[in-house]
Amino acid sequence: MNNTIHTAETAPEKSRPLLEGVQRKVGMIPNILGGIAESPAALQAYLGVSSAFGQSSLSPTEQQVVALSISHVNGCNYCMAAHTTMGKGAGVAHDVLDALRNNTPLEPRLEALRTFALRMQETRGHLESGELDAFLGAGFTEAQAYEVITGIALKVITNYSNRLLNTPVDAAFAANTWEKPSCDAACGCSA
Repeated sequence: MNNTIHTAETAPEKSRPLLEGVQRKVGMIPNILGGIAESPAALQAYLGVSSAFGQSSLSPTEQQVVALSISHVNGCNYCMAAHTTMGKGAGVAHDVLDALRNNTPLEPRLEALRTFALRMQETRGHLESGELDAFLGAGFTEAQAYEVITGIALKVITNYSNRLLNTPVDAAFAANTWEKPSCDAACGCSA
């Protein structure tokens, strides 16, 4: 792979207006989107899913719980830095961001959200008896269960794309650089 990170000028023709829209909206073209722009269809998919997730009934904090939890388990250094930065900008409490970055417990409702998102990812939707009820019992709705799935889909697009691209962290996110901690062989993760 060439691992090209496009600008609005170098991107394939169908990706150019999409990148220009990102530039207008956020004031920059994040490196991951410059990479995904190699495929106009993939960029359009990312932007559509991102917009839908952003309009979900999950609060900004809850959206970042999903995004950071999935990015953490997938070991996506780029997304951890980007979502920490976005979370700070959205007013997510620093203790919540620290807990998500360090994989330490959250307050009970947010922990139920994180657990549900991680179990959906780990089991590919094959939850065990009672796991959905625990999520709903924490005050979430059935609609929000589908919104969590939407957030997971968004993170699959970016986490996997970052693996292909080996995306360098943008200067705008560099203050929140993150490296997945090493584990011992007994923990069972893929670190």
